[in-house]
Amino acid sequence: NAYKNKRDFSSQISSRLKSVWSARPVQKMRGAKMLADHTAMKEKVRRLLLKPDYDVTRLYSSKGICQAVLRTHRFDLASQCITLMNAVWLGIDADHNQGAVIWDADVWLQVVEQAFTVFFFTEWLMRLIAFKDKRAGFKDVWFLLDTCLVAMMVLDNWVVAGFVLVARSKK
Repeated sequence: NAYKNKRDFSSQISSRLKSVWSARPVQKMRGAKMLADHTAMKEKVRRLLLKPDYDVTRLYSSKGICQAVLRTHRFDLASQCITLMNAVWLGIDADHNQGAVIWDADVWLQVVEQAFTVFFFTEWLMRLIAFKDKRAGFKDVWFLLDTCLVAMMVLDNWVVAGFVLVARSKK
C-alpha cells in the first residue's frame, strides 16, 4: 500500500513537471533563447575541437636562420632547460648576492647573471627577427611576456648597473 502511494505521488509530481515544462514556451532574454538549441551547441563544440592549436611558428618567416633555429625541437628544449636553471638561479642569487647592483656581487655571480641575460636577450632578438610581420609578434602574448621579462633583465643588469658605474667613477 505504501509503495502504491509513493508511486502515485512520484507519478503526480512527474506529470506536473511535464505539464509545467511543456506548457512554457521558450523564453527570450534580450533576443537570445534561454534554452539552447542542442544542434547549435554540438556544432560549436565541434568547431572548438577542430580548431587548430595555437602555434607561434606560423607567424614566422619561411626564410632565414633565426626562424630555422627557433623551429627546432632542440632549441625549444634547450630554452626550457635554461629557463628552469634560471628559476633555480634566482634562489641561489637571492641567498648569495649581497650587492645593490650586479657589479657589487662576487665575480661568479656576475658571470652567471650576465650569461642568462645574454641568452634571453639573444633568444628574444631571434624571435623578433623570425617574425614575418613584426607587429604580429607583439600580438603574441608569450612574446609580450618575454619582452617585459627581457626588458627588466636588461634594465637591471646593463642599464642601471651602467649608470651606477658611471656615477661611482665621477666621485
